Amino acid sequence: LGVAQAFRAAFPEHEAVRLFLKIGNLEFQPDLNAHLADLAKADPRITLLTGYLSRPDLWTLMASIDCFVSLHRAEGFGLGMAEAMACGKAVIATPWSGNVDFTRADNAMLVDYALVELARDLGPYREGQQWAEPGLDSAAAAMRQVAESAALRQRLGRRGLETVARA
Repeated sequence: LGVAQAFRAAFPEHEAVRLFLKIGNLEFQPDLNAHLADLAKADPRITLLTGYLSRPDLWTLMASIDCFVSLHRAEGFGLGMAEAMACGKAVIATPWSGNVDFTRADNAMLVDYALVELARDLGPYREGQQWAEPGLDSAAAAMRQVAESAALRQRLGRRGLETVARA
């Protein structure tokens, strides 16, 4: 939801950009699923891809993008970000959790965030634990910068690829 909100803030309705939201397990969050479906209906530039893709389809999707965005609150390793970097794609990410091992200011656009204590249990996360709440204004600014600069996309893609190739 945050990615879609940041996208819409970054790009007024008639700009020639696209957002593919690839999300699994939405069947466990029907309210979010409905909200995202409504956003996709309201903005034809947003495509919602739910469920799982075969590896060839996932790689085809990855090859078609200019930038991979992960506005996560907590992340295990950050496989999607690492795979995008391995494909030479620019990455915009929350610099919190597992991905801090390989996403840095020199190889990714890192968004501002605030640590938030959970007021209730949410999925595997328990009341009292902390996660990151990504700053949507920061994310929108990063999206805008990446969209406007082919040189920035190329530099981030090259540096990201170099980082994951060394790992």
